Amino acid sequence: MDIDMMFLNIENIAVVAEKLLMMLKGQQTLMSHEQMIGRCFTHLEEDLHREYTFYLENQASVMDLIAQYQKDKANKELLDNCLQNIRGNTTCWDLQSFLIRPVQRIMKYPSFYGTWWSTHPLIGSTGHTWFQPLK
Repeated sequence: MDIDMMFLNIENIAVVAEKLLMMLKGQQTLMSHEQMIGRCFTHLEEDLHREYTFYLENQASVMDLIAQYQKDKANKELLDNCLQNIRGNTTCWDLQSFLIRPVQRIMKYPSFYGTWWSTHPLIGSTGHTWFQPLK
């Protein structure tokens, strides 16, 4: 089975996600008026774009590969057993949704900031600069 093809650059995505998490945790140590949350994302923009673009561009091939493996009883059982082993750590019911989960998460960030911006219209007048990179 071509596991590398199925998981592509997921390790790289995990590295970028860990960098983002560490940067965001670093912002927690600052006073709210000093926090620059948006810069955490813009600082990693190229890494996020590169890794997620590569991941997404190859998803059709990955889904075709999974469909091919599902036709073989032994491969299907192996994949089902692997998925069963991780079920306690995820809410995904099948391998396809497990593999697309990282992309679904990153796609929520623009929506989150759009909602935030529309519900906090006076932030710009308070002198806070954390949101500047988000405009």
